Amino acid sequence: MPADGYLIVVENAPQLLSSSAEDRHTLFRILYQAVRHWASPLGQPDGKVVPFKVLLLCDRDEEAALMRQEIAHSIDKMW
Repeated sequence: MPADGYLIVVENAPQLLSSSAEDRHTLFRILYQAVRHWASPLGQPDGKVVPFKVLLLCDRDEEAALMRQEIAHSIDKMW
């Protein structure tokens, strides 16, 4: 659907695909690629950058720190 921007909000993100770390890593890589795709003017209508953000909500700072590490690890595996 055409829009000026997109936002995905995931509540209780530490529980996201909690039974499969590999599936969670795959999801993080897909979301990362989507963010990068929309941030690039190449291939976009009129060469316009479209904000695409993903907000992962955590209840505790420790959960957020672990989530950041896991996301960084997932992205590092791409290269």
